[in-house]
Amino acid sequence: MTFAERLRYLREQKGISQAEVARRLDINHITYGLYEQGRRHPNYEMLIQFADFYDVSIDYLLGRIPSEVIDIKEALENPTKTVTWNGQELSDNQRKKLLAIFCMIWELFNDTRGNELTTAGVDPGENTKK
Repeated sequence: MTFAERLRYLREQKGISQAEVARRLDINHITYGLYEQGRRHPNYEMLIQFADFYDVSIDYLLGRIPSEVIDIKEALENPTKTVTWNGQELSDNQRKKLLAIFCMIWELFNDTRGNELTTAGVDPGENTKK
């Protein structure tokens, strides 16, 4: 992932627009857009501001270290990423099924009707095949 791609990814994770980031960092929104397009590169001071704003390290922004945060949806959707379960690489079909399951779970967690999701009596390590 390039610097520009990381910048865009981080902004999208916050759910805010380029204009809003630019406003909060007190920079021109066109300048910020150029950073995300990879057509302009920030100076050291701007890198520090980005790192502070997105609460990441400068090394992470520059791609020198991987993020310790893994976006499950992104990993399952991106065929260039290797995804494993218990050391075994997942097939495309397995990825699609897991993505569908995680999407259903995400909807349950974000259910606005106030229903609680309970895992009482569920052992996540239990083998479901019988």
